[in-house]
Formats: sequence, C-alpha cells, structure tokens
Amino acid sequence: MKKVCLLLLMLLTLAACGGRVDEAYANGENGFEEAPYEYETIDPIQRLIAEDKEDLAHFTRIFESVFARFGSIYRQLGIDVLEIIEPTVHPVLERRHAIGQHSLEAGMNDLGRRLQGSGHIATFDEFSYRFALTNLYRQRAEYGPGFVPSLLWQYRYDIYRSEAAMRRFGDIEIDLNYFGDSGAASSIRTEIIEEGRIARVLINWLNTRNIESDRQIALEFFHEIRDFEHLIIDIQGSPGGDPHYFVEVIMQPLIAQPKQGEFYAFVRSSPYSAALVAGFVEYEGLQSAIPAAEFVQSRDMPYFVMEDLAELDYVIPRQINIQPAADSANFSGQVWLLTDGRTISGAATAAKIAKYTDFATLVGSTTRGTFSQMMAQVVVPNSGSIIQFDMSYITNAAGRHLQELGVEPHYNNRIRMTAMQTVVDMISERVE
Repeated sequence: MKKVCLLLLMLLTLAACGGRVDEAYANGENGFEEAPYEYETIDPIQRLIAEDKEDLAHFTRIFESVFARFGSIYRQLGIDVLEIIEPTVHPVLERRHAIGQHSLEAGMNDLGRRLQGSGHIATFDEFSYRFALTNLYRQRAEYGPGFVPSLLWQYRYDIYRSEAAMRRFGDIEIDLNYFGDSGAASSIRTEIIEEGRIARVLINWLNTRNIESDRQIALEFFHEIRDFEHLIIDIQGSPGGDPHYFVEVIMQPLIAQPKQGEFYAFVRSSPYSAALVAGFVEYEGLQSAIPAAEFVQSRDMPYFVMEDLAELDYVIPRQINIQPAADSANFSGQVWLLTDGRTISGAATAAKIAKYTDFATLVGSTTRGTFSQMMAQVVVPNSGSIIQFDMSYITNAAGRHLQELGVEPHYNNRIRMTAMQTVVDMISERVE
C-alpha cells in the first residue's frame, strides 16, 4: 500500500450562546433549551479498519490523490499527513515526522486523534443513503420524460446504485414524497427581543431531516416580524449539517431581491476526481476548469498561499445565486449573523454564503475552517460503505483560504461581551 492518510469528521457539542438588552437575557433566561445537544460520534476510519483492511487501503489511495489541503494541515498542526505511512511496507523512507514502529491500525488511530477537527469526512448511514438517493429520483421526476442526467447527477447515481453500495444498503423502495422529517425536536428557535424592533432566530444545527417543518416555523415568524428593524440569527456552536437548510429555511423566506456572490474551488487532477470535476464544470456553465497557476497569477489575490499551488491543478469559480421564495416575507431590516469558533462544516459554509452575498453582517469570532463544497464520494468494494469528504481548496476573491482560516466576522466581540451583547450594543449606538 502506498502512503496512507485520513481526516476525521469533527462533531462538536452544541451550546446556545446569547445576551440581551436586559439582565435576564444576558443570563441566558431566554426560553431556549440550553442543554448541550448530544450527537453520536461516527468514526469512518475506525469502521473501515474494523470491517476490511482492503477497503481502508482503497479509500486512502483515492483520498491521497484527490484531497487538496495537505499543505494547510501541515501549517495548522505541524503534521505531514502524507508521511503517516505503514513502516512495515515502507521501512526506509525519509520522514520529518516518523511515528515509530506502529502497526497500520495504530498509526491511523494516532493520526486521527491528532487531526481531530481539522477536516470533514463522514460515512453514509441508512438514512443518509435513502435521503440522497431519493433526492436524485425526485430531481429526475421533476424534469419529466425528457430528463437528461447532468454529470453530477450521474456521478452520484453511479455511486449510490453501485453493486457494492446496493449490497450494503439493499435495493430500497423509493418514495418521492419522502422528505425526511424525523420527528426529532426542531432545529430552530424564535424569539422577539424587543417588540416591533428586534427579533432573534437560534439554529442549533442545519438539520435537513426537519427542513419542511422548520421552514414553516421560520416563514411564519418572518412574516410576523417583517417590519422589524433588526433580525439576529445565531449559529454559534453549530457543528454544521446541510447548508441548503440555511438557504431554504432562512435566506429565501427572508430576502426580497436575489443574493449573489462568488468564491473559488481549487482542485487536484486525478483519475478519481475527473468525473466530479467535470460535473462541477458543467454545473457552473464553463467550458473547462481553469489552470490554477494561470488563474492566481492573473488576479489580485494578495492572501493566496503561493506554495499551495504545488498541490493545486485547476480552479472552478463557484457562483452563489439565491432567489427569494415566492412566499418570502421580504424583510427589509438589518440581518445580523452570530458566529464563533465552534461554527463549523455546513454552518461555516452558511456563514460564508451570508457574508459574501451581503445577506448579513457577521458578529462574533472566526468560524472553524471546515466546509462542505465539493463532496467526493468513495464506495469501497468489499463492505460497500460510502465515504465522503470535501476535496476542494476554497478561497474568496482575495485568496484567503477559508478552510484553513475560517470566515472572519465583520465585527469581533467587544471586550467582555458575548456576540449577542455586542450586537445589542451596536444597535443601541445607532439609535443614540
């Protein structure tokens, strides 16, 4: 086996953060459930080690050739992922960070612990598989008899309907009315802080299992407060989920005009990533991916880390174009978004979208730099597990590497203030 590498999914405990104009609100007496949200930790690498060593080798070969952020991991943690290899297979290699005579399993486990929280990798459970496959069939049904699959659609379909995946998950019956509302507690809380003026929405995670019911909760609330001056959206502590939740539940029911923006997804050239890259090129309406070095050198990107170009082959400009919902509340007040260092994964993507489309003013602290933008999916041959990870290297127009550095707020917390207290203080100053 060649070099072996991995990143583990970071699942954090949620803690709702807040503040208020009055003392009771500052103390957290706001009617929200403040208890931490419990998650089941899923370790896809441990699962592969337990199930099949050949599957582990298959996955890591693909991961090594596709993943685009080894340089940033080294800068963040001082770990050269590509040097964490099995010593018994490659006994004489020059390595800056040798791990000793560990077995493959011990080496992988050691690296996993050291990289905790620095990347995004997950395995599909039965719900995820059913939900993803149903969405594909729903897209096909919406187009009708003339449906022509896009490259992205075909890429996903080939994985979900592969022999190995179907052996693991079975030939499930597709119900096009299946939306996944799980019956679990809603992910959204709403509150009026100051009647006629300030409202708040708290989202503990972007849970698409309840997207329809949560959207209805949000929509009714947004129509109720449509003439308010300020709406504060709190995603502090959110471990992520699906950023489409933020778009469909929060943005589209609020905005009166389209919101647009752009960011850049750099990728590596590999036979394993070719189909996915081609799919995103088609999706963005491009003729081809753009050579990375040529693109960076032709732009004013002062924050781009030039040494990373050695890992990056192409770039795909990704467009953000969010249209208002037909039943939008057309909110015209100021939208604030609260973030912190525990805002990660899909929630960090939501913060990125909100900032770079000018949807909201961000307040708090910088998000954790983990995104879900160009999800590569690997089905391993023996167990049929589907493992996905973000293969891209994302920057803004100035070249800031968002997965490494996170999304910076427009305004940091004021001294000895929470993000909520900072916003309330800023609102008070505007009135004065």
